[in-house]
Amino acid sequence: MVFSVDDTLNDSANKKAAEEILKPGPILKGKRIIVVDDSIMMRKFFGALLGTFEAECLTADNGITALASLREEYESSRRIDIAVVDLKMPAMGGQELIREIRADEKLRDIPVVIHSTANDRQTIVKCASYGIHGYLIKPSVPAKISQTLAEVIVEVERDPEEKQKESNVCGLSASDVRILMNLIKEAAGDPNDPVAIAVMEFIRERQKSK
Repeated sequence: MVFSVDDTLNDSANKKAAEEILKPGPILKGKRIIVVDDSIMMRKFFGALLGTFEAECLTADNGITALASLREEYESSRRIDIAVVDLKMPAMGGQELIREIRADEKLRDIPVVIHSTANDRQTIVKCASYGIHGYLIKPSVPAKISQTLAEVIVEVERDPEEKQKESNVCGLSASDVRILMNLIKEAAGDPNDPVAIAVMEFIRERQKSK
């Protein structure tokens, strides 16, 4: 079944949930987001969800095709606003794709949001070290996905001078703090949540490197 906000709105019991999904609409409208996932159902889901906001959804089924698509978009001067990346994919997985993106001076500034079933702290901390902008654990509800993507857009489009004025927390850069805030939100305040544990480990590792 493909996701539909209209169907949700027509169901009075789900109307509030639909309204939450639609809140970030003005922020996401017109944005170009690539979804990299080997699941065709997940790609269709994102296509339908982003279409609700009049955002353009590009798709790729693994890291290799995603990388080729990203480079083609760059050469054609077509901006990619966010890459939503699954981790476990054939040919080239999400972690390798992110490393390739960060190593390419033409692509390195593309914001990346992880969307994966992987919830172990080692994976989360490793991905955080690549400078991701968010980490969503599957299955994620549409409202949480749309809110996270909108928050990333807002953060990326902030005035650079304003970002520089931010005070550091625990000796971390503003970028590190942003990553931690997204991870904490995913953990939903549960100290035993693997994401919350990963946050603490991430802080410790960053402090060691200072």
